[in-house]
Amino acid sequence: MRKHLFAAALILTATATQATAQDWSGAYAGGQLGFSQAANTGANPNPAINFFWDDEVTGAVAGAFAGYNFQYSNGAVIGVEADVMFGDVSGEVLAQGTFPNNFMGVAYGTTASLRARAGYDMGRYMPYIAIGVTSANVEYGVYAASANARGSLSRTETAPTVAIGADIAMGASGSLRVEVRHTDFGTVAVPEIQTDVPGLVFLPNERELSRTDLLVGYAFRF
Repeated sequence: MRKHLFAAALILTATATQATAQDWSGAYAGGQLGFSQAANTGANPNPAINFFWDDEVTGAVAGAFAGYNFQYSNGAVIGVEADVMFGDVSGEVLAQGTFPNNFMGVAYGTTASLRARAGYDMGRYMPYIAIGVTSANVEYGVYAASANARGSLSRTETAPTVAIGADIAMGASGSLRVEVRHTDFGTVAVPEIQTDVPGLVFLPNERELSRTDLLVGYAFRF
């Protein structure tokens, strides 16, 4: 009797495992959207000049991603992924210190990333971590209210990025994704910026840039 019960338990366990097993290997592609919060913090690098600001900007983002997974018998899932995102994550803040009525702005534009992912197959769910590099188009803006003068400078900034998330299988070929991603650009030296008033320039400054994205996406697995 015990042998029969043991055999039945083995069969039920195997059946349950087969019912919940997922094959995450292969190619996938999809879209994502979400919310971003980014830093708009900086100061003049000259300690003798008291000029600084500290703020955060927010905005909605959307984009597409594609990648490839390799799944191993021990449940590990290793892959590589690339994505591109668009959005308007921007704002400006009144700076403090020596020069009054000056506003400093930042706008995070299109971003692209390449990441390695490591996850674990838990049946319908696959939690993962991702590490890689992100390049972002960043526009640095200035506004001198007293002179009604504006200026901006656009550059591409590159930095390491890390993320945690989970893929949730939706049927045989789809998956829902939830992810939190952080990119730290560190200290960025911004050169002087020419305004639209001839001869009026903003002095060089240093910015502390970082960005956190909360994303939800859907992918088709091939």
